[in-house]
Amino acid sequence: MVACAALLSAVLLWKPAPPTGPEPVRYGRDACERCRMHMATPGFAAERRDEKGALHKYDDLGCMLIAASHAASGEAWVEDRAGSGFVPLLSATFVAGVDTPMNYGVIAFRDAAAAAKFAADHGGRVVPLERLLTTEVRR
Repeated sequence: MVACAALLSAVLLWKPAPPTGPEPVRYGRDACERCRMHMATPGFAAERRDEKGALHKYDDLGCMLIAASHAASGEAWVEDRAGSGFVPLLSATFVAGVDTPMNYGVIAFRDAAAAAKFAADHGGRVVPLERLLTTEVRR
C-alpha cells in the first residue's frame, strides 16, 4: 500500500522538463508568429523559445528581431542560409542587403567565411548582430 501511494505521488508530482532547442520547420505548413506568412523557403527562418519554453517560429530573421524586441526571450536560433540547420543567434554571422521573404534583407550563416563569400557574391555586407538590432532592421 505504501509503495502504491509513493508511486502515485511520484506520478502526480513529476513534471517533464520544458522543451529546449529549435524544432524543424514544416515548410508550407508552419506560419510566421509575427506576419502569419507561411514558411515556404529554406534558409531564412528563425525561432525563439520564450521564458516559459513556448516555441515561436518566424519566416524571416527580421520578423523575429522585431517581435523579440517586444517580448521576454529565452533562447533564439537562426537558420543557416548554407543549409546546415539552425545556429544559435549569438553564434551566427549575418549578411545584410539581400532579398528575404519579408524584405528585411538579413540572412544568417553558421560559418563566417561562407557569410563573407555570400556577401561578396550577392552584393551584401557582413554586419554584427548589434548593428542589426540598432539600425538595420526596423519596422
